[in-house]
Amino acid sequence: MKRRNGGPLNILYISPEASFTGAPLSLLSLAARLDRERFNPLLLFLKEGPLLNKVKEKGLSPEVLGRPYIPGLFQFLKKRDIDLLHINTVVPQFAAPVARMSGLPLIWHIREDLSRGIWNKFLVKTVESLADRIIVNSRYTGSVFKRKGKVTTVYNGVDLDRFHPGVKGEEVRKELNISRETPIVGTIGNFTPAKGYLYLLEAAREIIRELPRVKFLVLGSIHPLYKRYYERMREEVKKLGISDSLILMKGERDVPRILASFDLFLLPSVQETLGRVVIEAMACGKPVVATRIGGIPEVVEEKVTGYLVPSRDPHSLARRTRELLLDKEKASAMGKEGRKRVERLFNVNKMVEETKQVYKSLLDV
Repeated sequence: MKRRNGGPLNILYISPEASFTGAPLSLLSLAARLDRERFNPLLLFLKEGPLLNKVKEKGLSPEVLGRPYIPGLFQFLKKRDIDLLHINTVVPQFAAPVARMSGLPLIWHIREDLSRGIWNKFLVKTVESLADRIIVNSRYTGSVFKRKGKVTTVYNGVDLDRFHPGVKGEEVRKELNISRETPIVGTIGNFTPAKGYLYLLEAAREIIRELPRVKFLVLGSIHPLYKRYYERMREEVKKLGISDSLILMKGERDVPRILASFDLFLLPSVQETLGRVVIEAMACGKPVVATRIGGIPEVVEEKVTGYLVPSRDPHSLARRTRELLLDKEKASAMGKEGRKRVERLFNVNKMVEETKQVYKSLLDV
């Protein structure tokens, strides 16, 4: 795909945050792998963030759109001669009418759960009416849309050369003073209520009573809106008497090495449209125990790559986690099957190719 003048197509991606979280990371994985002879990806964020440096490392030139957003975006579009606008997440809603008024083809990439609430119903209608094409990160995410001809499911893909079973986690264990013989059950994700961490803490207490050598590691970033939630987690750890067995680790870390240090990945979320980190864990060959919510059943194959349990059910989390800790042969087999599943369905090259097909269906070039 090229412009009629022979140059690459200018694709503008608009993302609300430049953070090391699922949506911005998936966007960067896409933009960084586009053929530069055919596509010129331009990344525009609504606020500063730590991901900006990573974007630059990939050879891209990110920019931050200042307020007021609408006139700023009109000016940006005029200056850069954009061919296609790709909105990342439902948040930058202002960009959709700007695209319409500018006569630009619009792809709206939805990664949120819009299945509940009056406001989300309004957003669904807005997306359907303004977008030329809608990309969703799971069938679950896309189930709210009625105009199915506009909707394409493109699963998030991970870099299989970065996330793989050969990554070593010894340095992480050394840093935490945890021996190789000590099992680690871990999870990764921002410290927010949607991640269901309070249920994980209860499950951890139940497991530790029977298997006192097991350690738990929770890695995440603290969102400014949820500082109190993080503090409540710390209080609960003390209250439950598991301070010696559970580590709350803050900040940005080398995720593949963190995952490599785990024996088992646990996802206690109460809301999740796909769960990128579950895919990363499976790519590293880790068995998974996850809640049966949102798009997670599209990722975890029950009794093959791991176990699915009801959400908000610490006892079920504990029971299945304990089962895999005690049956290393089963855990290893599930981890191997998980890697195969990611190679087949969730590799980053597949994600890029499927997105390019959406572009091709929309652009008359």
